[in-house]
Parts: sequence; structure tokens; C-alpha cells
Amino acid sequence: GDWLLSTDFKTSDYSTLKSDKQSMYVNVDNYDGYVGGFDIRGIYTVDKQSDNRDIIIGNVRARNGVVHVVNRVQIPLFDTIVQVATSFDDYSILVTLVQTAGLVDTLTGPGPFTVFAPNNNAFYILMNQLRIEFDDLLNLPKAILVDILYYHMIGDWLLST
Repeated sequence: GDWLLSTDFKTSDYSTLKSDKQSMYVNVDNYDGYVGGFDIRGIYTVDKQSDNRDIIIGNVRARNGVVHVVNRVQIPLFDTIVQVATSFDDYSILVTLVQTAGLVDTLTGPGPFTVFAPNNNAFYILMNQLRIEFDDLLNLPKAILVDILYYHMIGDWLLST
């Protein structure tokens, strides 16, 4: 196909190459027009997390396409809480504890869930404060580990906005 330059965009949803064809929304309502170069103002995209990112450099052509540089990473809509946690290395301790507690099936279920997910640093702080090692966390009685993890979950869909 042809290049999709800034002048070709319309305010609309555009299908991505993601396997489930999730779209991204592109808004050009405040686009100031292309006058050459790479300076693009007034175009932004919205991902499936409802976060905006601005196109800060546009119309950078290559033989096989065109690049529009955005100021933030676009995050897709994940299928499950577990998919979110396993997609980021910074939650590897939480993922291991969820697996050990036997909560993977719960968190891949229909929900709704709101999870306040401690990252690895939060667990390192806890282990330092308690003067314990990671194996000590893994060896907690299952009922206690489940209770600790459940204390980070609400059975509802709550956004911070």
C-alpha cells in the first residue's frame, strides 16, 4: 500500500497489525497542517487503555513504510490480569507468588477484578524490612499467601479516574 502520511489521516479508528486486530484511535481535529519537514502538531493517538500520545515527529519515510514518532508507548487491551502481569518483567515476583498460591485460574477468570499489583521493588522492600529471602515468601503457608494476595484485589472494576 501507499504511505500513510499526516495529511492522509482522518479522525477515526485504524486497525493495527496486532493478532486480534485491536484498533487505535487517531485524532486530527487540531492538526495545523503539513508544511514540510518532520514537525507535526495537533495529531494524537489513543490506545485501548484510553491514554493519549502525541505524534511529535511525522512523515519519516522508508522504502517499506513511514514512521510517525509518538511520545508514549501504546498499550493494548489485555485479555486477563495474568496477561498484564506476565507481560512486564517488573512483576515476576508477583507472578511467581500468584502461581504458587494457585490463583492463576482465578485471575484468568471472568472477574471483574481490580488488582493493586506490587512490582518487584515493593517485594524487595518488604523482604528487606522483614529480613527474609524470596524462598521465605514462597514457603509461606498457602492460606496466608492467598490472603496476602487477595488483600491486593477488589472484586470490581475500578479505574483511577
